[in-house]
Amino acid sequence: MKTDHRTDPEILRQRAEELVSRRPAAAAAQISVSEATRLIHELEVHQAELELQNEELRHSWAEAEVAADKYAELYDFAPLGYMSLSEKGEIIELNLCASQMLEKDRTRLKHSQFSFYIAGESKPVFNQFLQKIFNHRINQTCEVIMTNSSLTCLHLAGSLSETKGHCLLTMVDITGSKQAEIKLRESERMLRESQEVARLGSYIWDLSEGLWISSKILDDIFGIDEKYTRSFEGWAQLIHPAWREIMRDYVLMEVIGKHSKFDKEYKIVRQDNGQECWVHGLGQLELDQQDQPVRLIGTITDISKRKLVEAELKLKNQQLMAANAEKDKFFSILAHDLRSPFNAFLGLTRIMVEDLPSLTSEEIQGIALSMKNSATNLFNLLENLLDWARIQQGLMPFNPEEIPLLPIVNDSLSMAREPAMIKEIELIVDIPGDLIVFTDTNVLQAVIRNIVSNAVKFTPRGGTICISADTTDPSFVELSVKDTGIGMTQAMIDSLFRLDVQTSRKGTEGEHSSGLGLLICNDLIEKHSGRLRVESEVGRGSTFYISLPGKV
Repeated sequence: MKTDHRTDPEILRQRAEELVSRRPAAAAAQISVSEATRLIHELEVHQAELELQNEELRHSWAEAEVAADKYAELYDFAPLGYMSLSEKGEIIELNLCASQMLEKDRTRLKHSQFSFYIAGESKPVFNQFLQKIFNHRINQTCEVIMTNSSLTCLHLAGSLSETKGHCLLTMVDITGSKQAEIKLRESERMLRESQEVARLGSYIWDLSEGLWISSKILDDIFGIDEKYTRSFEGWAQLIHPAWREIMRDYVLMEVIGKHSKFDKEYKIVRQDNGQECWVHGLGQLELDQQDQPVRLIGTITDISKRKLVEAELKLKNQQLMAANAEKDKFFSILAHDLRSPFNAFLGLTRIMVEDLPSLTSEEIQGIALSMKNSATNLFNLLENLLDWARIQQGLMPFNPEEIPLLPIVNDSLSMAREPAMIKEIELIVDIPGDLIVFTDTNVLQAVIRNIVSNAVKFTPRGGTICISADTTDPSFVELSVKDTGIGMTQAMIDSLFRLDVQTSRKGTEGEHSSGLGLLICNDLIEKHSGRLRVESEVGRGSTFYISLPGKV
């Protein structure tokens, strides 16, 4: 509200007369008419000057009031909060924006303590802020949290008014920027943690200077410290020798030369421990106004674990394919080798059903013998198939112990003596009685039975089969089965222990053979720390060597 400071002329004259009347009366002086006229003229001029000065004062006062009103409006409606505080922190004056920040009516805020509206954790900061302003007479800044509903965060800037001795305070609401800062820090933390989990390092390569800077994670991937020379050659030295020239050419010719993106998996050697690692590099060129590359910015990820998983998956896939091939071959062998004994068996039973009354006792005995042989072949095949399946599933029991070799060999030959005698084949055993092996009795007997049975099948009538053994070194005993049979080509030897290659053939007198027995022998021996090898020559026989652990 404006205050009228203009004075009424009558009131002013009255006050002047009162003032003159209180002064002592001066002695009247004798003046001439001309002198009186001059004095009257001077008084009239002086009066005119006073009137002009008074008008100027009124005009200046009006301008001052307009300026004061404008200043008051600027002060009240400024976008910043302004406040003056006493040394004790009492609010002396504040503008409208300041009261809005505190969410209180301005009249209620005046003469109250500003610290009442500050959160407890910020009060020590504010008290120290105010103390420094008054004690040290220096400008200060601080940040405080208010107790209003919005928990406003204010930035305070204070200075001391030398004329009035008050603290002049400027308040800026930085709640939004603080929230953005918190979100930014949280985003940076999440980015940093995700990079650590993903083993993702970053780099910036200044192509003009030839130097690059790296993140802490990238330093850890490379195994380097802050002293490492981060140049092009320094990067090249970190690359595995087998990849070094490939990556040099890729960067210089493809990425920089053709302005292509950097996208490559390659191998490195860590600087600190020499460990070989796989990494995946990604990068993007920055070009200047002349379209020339000036910087390469990108990331490098440690993919060593992924590479190991890929290799393991590849191996598992190969094993799965091999298992599927073995399964298919197994079913093929099963269908093929079961058919022949069953066909023979069914044919003989049909003859007996249709022609039994007309058959002589000798013919019936021959048919019965053939049926026995078919049943025996069928039983042996099924037993081999069962053993092979148990080996593949890891269900074949193995209980090794130190045992004499000779009794095991003699027991294993019991099933082979009859077919050998029928073909007039001589079985020779040349094994020292005190020779000890460390193995499972049942496993070794199964191996010897299969190998000797094969030797009988492929040895012509009147041949010999020699089973001998000797100590090859202090820890192994080598058992050999040598025959004078028809022998094998090198191609047959190479395919002998493979399920995916057909190796079956008939014996010298048409004996049935599936080839599965030797495959089982090889699996049994390998799974129990032994080794099976073959030497053979077509027309001169074969020798199977079995290496077994000796005494423990």
